[in-house]
Amino acid sequence: MGDNHIHNIADLRENGRLTNDLATLQTNEQRSVFELNLNSLSTVNKIVVQEKLKNQKEKFNHVTENLTKPFKARTRFYILVLVLFCLASIWSNILCFNFAIICIKPPVKESSTPTSNDVSKKAKGDSDGVFSNDQNNYLTMAVAIGALIANFPVVLAVNRFGIRTVFPICGFVSMIATALLPLAISEGFDLALIARFCQGVAFACNFPTIGMFNSKWTYFKQNGLFVSTLVAFIQLSPTLTNPISGALCTSSLGWKSVFYGHAIVTLVLFTLFVFLYRNTPAKHPLVTKTESNKIAVGKSSNLKAASNNIPYWPIVKTLPVWAIWIAALGNFYCVNLVFLYQPTYLSKVLKFSVSETGASAAVPPLIQFVIKLLSGFVSDKVNLSVTSRIEPLAAFGLAAMFLVILGFIPPEQRILCFVLLVAAEGCLGIATGGFFKNGSLIAKDYNSFVTGNISLGIMITMLIVPLMVNSIDEYNNQAEWRLIFIITAGVLVGTNIIFVIIGSAQPSYWTKEEFLCKQIAKHRRSTETGTQTSDEMERGVPANEVE
Repeated sequence: MGDNHIHNIADLRENGRLTNDLATLQTNEQRSVFELNLNSLSTVNKIVVQEKLKNQKEKFNHVTENLTKPFKARTRFYILVLVLFCLASIWSNILCFNFAIICIKPPVKESSTPTSNDVSKKAKGDSDGVFSNDQNNYLTMAVAIGALIANFPVVLAVNRFGIRTVFPICGFVSMIATALLPLAISEGFDLALIARFCQGVAFACNFPTIGMFNSKWTYFKQNGLFVSTLVAFIQLSPTLTNPISGALCTSSLGWKSVFYGHAIVTLVLFTLFVFLYRNTPAKHPLVTKTESNKIAVGKSSNLKAASNNIPYWPIVKTLPVWAIWIAALGNFYCVNLVFLYQPTYLSKVLKFSVSETGASAAVPPLIQFVIKLLSGFVSDKVNLSVTSRIEPLAAFGLAAMFLVILGFIPPEQRILCFVLLVAAEGCLGIATGGFFKNGSLIAKDYNSFVTGNISLGIMITMLIVPLMVNSIDEYNNQAEWRLIFIITAGVLVGTNIIFVIIGSAQPSYWTKEEFLCKQIAKHRRSTETGTQTSDEMERGVPANEVE
């Protein structure tokens, strides 16, 4: 019985193996059939998916073509206009303060003699935000100090992170400071001073942005046009700000609406900038390959390396660079005088009303804006060595002549005075084809540093001009302004002479590919050894920060 049981178990095992083998064969056969069906299905699915992807791609290309069709390889011009208005909004936020002050400041009664209490009140500023002349000058100087302090850090930040990151931050800072100015003015001088300081910090971005944009987005044959358009924000701002501020001041909305309106416009413009701008044309979805290749002509193949390895010391030692910066001092001395104090001159000396001041103050910068664009266009069509010297000579010389004549015209002939003021300001627009364009020509890939430091000119003169005007202009009469105009004419002539003597329109040696390659090689050697090269020591680069 035990043997039979053993045999039964063996039979069961054998039958089990046969059953398993049969099941295995059946499973394999089914699996093969399944895999064959799966492969067939996968092949069909692949064809279907590929067809769908092809159709979607064609639809996408069709939509993209329709979107880019209006641009027709001209996206850079649309971006140029956007950047121009963003630059203008930051400058307008600064300028609108000078107009709003005229609106809220009560008229002075000439027949009355101020008491000691009135003088004390004027010195401190009353609860409605009325400040003394000294305090108004300090509020203007606060903008300059903020920009001067922020200038070099902003230049470094722009070179490292690009203007798509840094420029909107500055724009939003300017927007917030402008929106808070009505509250700050009502609360007192100290808060207003802080808000104006923040506006100056934001303004430090403008000229580095111009330099970086030109080095990345400008076709080399359109350098003059692009530079003249962007720097024309200085004229565009008062052209828009003065009449709008005048209308708002005299409306039921009151003087506070001047600041709120400018803040809203700034918010809208920089929101658009964040979504529409790219640091390089090649990364922009609306820039065609044709346009991208066109912009790349004449640019360094090591543009990114150039941006990260700026030869600060060789640039500073270059005389034509100093010619640009000195010419900028003369230009902005006159610009700051006119744009910051033009409302005061028109209303106090020529006796224009608030509404007349707003409308009239927009005309001179508008004329200069148009002349600046034409000058930039012409400079791209003629010999560079000619335009780089003749245009500043004509601009500064004619502007100085008209200012001197203006100083000797009696204020009763206010139409003639106004015409001379327009002529003087308009002539400055001719200078665009000179020192402004020279920055991009001699610095090329390092234009963000050279042009960025042009802002020092406008900031330094923003400190000097209020001191000069405040020390001379005590009674707001023509005799005092005659002296102010003569001094300004002298500054224009002096700085122009220096520019003509040492200026140049030729690329500097530190813009060459050979120089950049040597810089990169030095960085690599110093990185390997952990020591500094002589050039890095000159530029102040720490050994542990060498790339």
